[in-house]
Amino acid sequence: MLPEQQQRIMGYFIEEAKDHLNTIEQGLLNLQGPLRQRRRGNAGFDQHPANSPQTRR
Repeated sequence: MLPEQQQRIMGYFIEEAKDHLNTIEQGLLNLQGPLRQRRRGNAGFDQHPANSPQTRR
């Protein structure tokens, strides 16, 4: 394979990899919202009197 062809193919590969990394990054950032909401919901659940150690027996 000629060096010019290798460079062109490598350029395609790098661009494709960047696209995939951007997609993964966006997916991870989108997960943060539901995780924060879930933590807040669990915090309220843990503080409910029915969930205190004395009433769990």
